[in-house]
Amino acid sequence: MRKVFLLLSLITEMFCNGQEVDTTTPYYEYEEEVIDTAQAVLRANQMREEKRQQIQNAINELKEQEALLKTLKEKGQKKADSAEDIKRLKVIAEKFLAGKDTRTQERVMQSLEKGKIHQDFYKEFLRISWRFPVEERELIEEKQKYDDLDYTQLVSPLPKKIITVRKDNPNYIDENFHWVDKIDFSRLEHKSTTYPTKEDYYYSSIHPQYKFIQDKHVSRRWIVYDQSYNLISVSLPTSYDYSYESFEDGMLNALVKYDYEHDAYNISQENAAVRKYVEYTANNGKSVDSKLASAELGQAFIDKMMAELRRRRAAGRMSQEEFSKQLQNYNVETAKNKKNIADLRKQLPTKDVIERANNYIRQLRQDNRDRITRELKATRIDGLTVLLQSPKGLKVQQTGYYDKKENAVEWKYLVIEKGS
Repeated sequence: MRKVFLLLSLITEMFCNGQEVDTTTPYYEYEEEVIDTAQAVLRANQMREEKRQQIQNAINELKEQEALLKTLKEKGQKKADSAEDIKRLKVIAEKFLAGKDTRTQERVMQSLEKGKIHQDFYKEFLRISWRFPVEERELIEEKQKYDDLDYTQLVSPLPKKIITVRKDNPNYIDENFHWVDKIDFSRLEHKSTTYPTKEDYYYSSIHPQYKFIQDKHVSRRWIVYDQSYNLISVSLPTSYDYSYESFEDGMLNALVKYDYEHDAYNISQENAAVRKYVEYTANNGKSVDSKLASAELGQAFIDKMMAELRRRRAAGRMSQEEFSKQLQNYNVETAKNKKNIADLRKQLPTKDVIERANNYIRQLRQDNRDRITRELKATRIDGLTVLLQSPKGLKVQQTGYYDKKENAVEWKYLVIEKGS
């Protein structure tokens, strides 16, 4: 234990003195004396067995005494048949006549010394007989009480052994970013600046080279950036994350793609148009018609903003220079969006094809919905990649990336195995 104290004291001293914390050693090893539980339990079991045998022997002897006294009383014998009987009768007299007057006890014991049974012994028979079952019950209760004792209450001193303990270095930074999973995010310190740059983030005194920001969609998820805001890592997902619609949607899209690629429902026998539509949806996470609807909605928003821009300029609430600058930006966005809409419309098949393809996709999503549960276990592969596994064998690789358009961390899902 002294080694442990010295080791931890050294680490604490380094940290408190502002010295560089050891981030290269993954763990420390030291020897420690601990209770040998297996040996202690073994000894306790041996002691219980010995105690059980002692009590059982005492109960058997008690029954022998009771049977002997009953037999002698029934026969009215004045003498004992053997030295063994005398010995048992003396035990009975010492134990059960202790509360009688001294003279009665002396007469009985003197008679037993001569191998005889005094009549006063038989006079006390009823009182003595009543005591036999009481004492047997007390012995049984004592046995039960002993059985209920924990090994720590039976064995003293407790046996010890020396073991080698491996303690993870909480400051270790590995290439796969497992250290992120050991951070207590509730203890991060907040920092907000307005100059020279406006920033708002959290930091760790142990890992000052990184910035921690809470996910804007999932408050319990933390995103790790370097000083230049390059995405480095994301905290492991939990059952809380699994309840989000975006997570379920991403997982279902990945399962649809897996099933399509593995020819679920013999999709390879469908006509090319249906397969093409399904494949597009499986690869993009959204169908052509839904993406077209989103693009058209986006263009409607752009048109509305351009109209508002012209109204503000006409009312003199905006300079010509600012108006021209913003109008140019809107025109660029409009050109890109209209080209996207035109391309999507070219890919749009007939209504019958869309309906059949969407029915196929809906069926696959329905088939797989029960696979997405809160029992998923997350194992980190690297900073941005996690392996999700279910008890039934589902394995999905979840990879984080920065989506510039959404200005947020998004996820890609790849099914490795579906399991049962």
